[in-house]
Amino acid sequence: SKVQGAVTLAGNDVRIVPDAPTISRARGAVQFTESGFTLAGIQGSALGGEVRVQGGMKAAAVSAGNGGGPGGRSTESAVQVRAQGVATAEGLRQAGEIPMLSRIAQKATGSAPYALTLGIRRGVPEVLVTTNLQGMALALPAPLGKPAQASLPVRFETQLTQESRAAAAPGAAAAPLRDQMVLDVEGIGSVTYVRDLETAQPRVLRGAIAMGLAPGESAPLPASGVAANVQLPEVDVQAWEAALQVPDSLAATTASPVAAALPASAAAVSREAGGPAGSHGGTPASPANAAQEYLPSQIALRARSLTMQGRTLHNVVVGGSREGNTWRANLDATELSGYVEYRQGAAAAADGAPAQLFARLARLAIPQAAATQVDTLLDEQPASASSLPSLDIVVQDFELRGRRLGRIEIEAQNAATSDGQREWRLGKFNLIAPEATLTSSGRWGRAPFHSGEGALRRTVMDFRLDIRDSGDLLARFGMEGVVRRGKGRMEGQIAWQGAPISPDYRTMTGQMNVNVESGQFLKADPGLAKLLSVLSLQSLPRRLTLDFRDVFSEGFAFDFVRGDVRVERGVATTNNLQMKGVNAAVLMEGSADIDRETQNLHVVVVPEINAMTASLVATAINPVVGLGSFLAQVFLRGPLIEAATQEFRIDGTWADPRVVRVPRRGRAAGPATEAAPDRT
Repeated sequence: SKVQGAVTLAGNDVRIVPDAPTISRARGAVQFTESGFTLAGIQGSALGGEVRVQGGMKAAAVSAGNGGGPGGRSTESAVQVRAQGVATAEGLRQAGEIPMLSRIAQKATGSAPYALTLGIRRGVPEVLVTTNLQGMALALPAPLGKPAQASLPVRFETQLTQESRAAAAPGAAAAPLRDQMVLDVEGIGSVTYVRDLETAQPRVLRGAIAMGLAPGESAPLPASGVAANVQLPEVDVQAWEAALQVPDSLAATTASPVAAALPASAAAVSREAGGPAGSHGGTPASPANAAQEYLPSQIALRARSLTMQGRTLHNVVVGGSREGNTWRANLDATELSGYVEYRQGAAAAADGAPAQLFARLARLAIPQAAATQVDTLLDEQPASASSLPSLDIVVQDFELRGRRLGRIEIEAQNAATSDGQREWRLGKFNLIAPEATLTSSGRWGRAPFHSGEGALRRTVMDFRLDIRDSGDLLARFGMEGVVRRGKGRMEGQIAWQGAPISPDYRTMTGQMNVNVESGQFLKADPGLAKLLSVLSLQSLPRRLTLDFRDVFSEGFAFDFVRGDVRVERGVATTNNLQMKGVNAAVLMEGSADIDRETQNLHVVVVPEINAMTASLVATAINPVVGLGSFLAQVFLRGPLIEAATQEFRIDGTWADPRVVRVPRRGRAAGPATEAAPDRT
């Protein structure tokens, strides 16, 4: 029988295929027969602008290999629809059928013309879209950003692979349904995917991403996975993530401009086009996992600068791979070199595991500006427990603010406190150099009695510093020539306002024990070394006529320096510091302001008279007892010691200390004359 008729559209809403944008207020006619239909003068509005549609469906030619019999299968597209129109940025933003396009349009303004061709082969839509984007501005990261007047030719195409289009031999099963999707941006790069369409959602079998390559370079399709070859002057990872964040429904929508697996409403069209409706069986993949398939599994990246998490690297070369939610990469840049492994957190990982960053670097340099960026980054309160990774980092050659500190080992986790705040828990924060080993652990989080956005953050560290050569250690920190030799340890707990890599002396609090042996103070006065210059007591022979020149003039050589130090808001206080040398012992109590570089010290110099004297002054001073009670006990056991002992008060600045001799109470002779401060 023959059928012939027409449907007149008078402002109707029309969709050519499911999940395609709606043509609203459509006018024209659809003419149909028993073998197909024709679109006559269809025009309307789609994607925010006017569109004209023509074409239709005709009986497809049957492959000669099948003899044209009933069992024959069409390998040509029975549906051929062509459209020309204008798309606006606002219209694209409202195109909920294409979430990725809608997302990109958030960064677009203006409008641009386009041309579209739609066919259906074996029940699968095939689409070709071309546009030069002239008239539409894109506020995207380079090199995709453009002003409205600039032209940027873009071609998007999906079609069945050659194997899927080939006619099946008589009696043989049809070839698997696979298509190839290509997005080409002229002069910038291209993206190609080969997908399996026989599952509930299209699955990526292999793909290639090329961007910014030089003439003659390419990104060939790999045997499996998605390979990316990218060369750009600048890469801002966060800017790309913000602009091109992959929506969960990527595989069901943006993987093809229309649904690869047609719903029941399209069954008739699918059957007429030569493909069985609903034939795409298989186990559906989750949207998140399907979206992951479009990301590179292998990447080669070259960039003059790469910005990520507020940190910029220069002259970057990266070779990386992805397996599920885990990225592995070997990278080299001006600032670092080594191996990095990153596992995405619960938001992306099916097992709900927290994010993890594992790094083994040969070198890492953090200059002053970058150190501030790191502080700011780590100080941010994360949106979720999984958004900041746990850290397992080892760097063989670590440089901070221009100083090479040796090997650093960090193990840390970002965890919730009892009041719902977040803090970094540092299981390991170690520095290892030839001169010393720092072993420490602690936490970095909100300071007590501070809350809300912008609340102060505080570092608390338990530490032990094993010193093999205190002179070389100070030289590594820019204080060369302050101490010669000296080995021992310092241990305690210290806290300050700010990040672990940025100690702040003004807010520092805590306590520590010092015990260093077999060294000598030298003449030096840069920075913090000025305080050590004061402790070396070189000022005594310059300012007082005393018989100590052989002891102090070239710096005090000590058998040991030991004592307990308490720090409160940058002021270090001790009441039991002992320095024992060959010819004398020095006992000290008082304080030093590290920020203002001043001191207020009570110094007692005890010449060694005999073995008993040496034994007495070598006894450790209990910080509970203090220097005064200790001296009383010493003088009681050795009266001759009291007669030879001299006391001094040292105050003023580190650069220009003032030394005053203190008369001893109970001395038979009258009070000693105080020496006038010498400013030479």
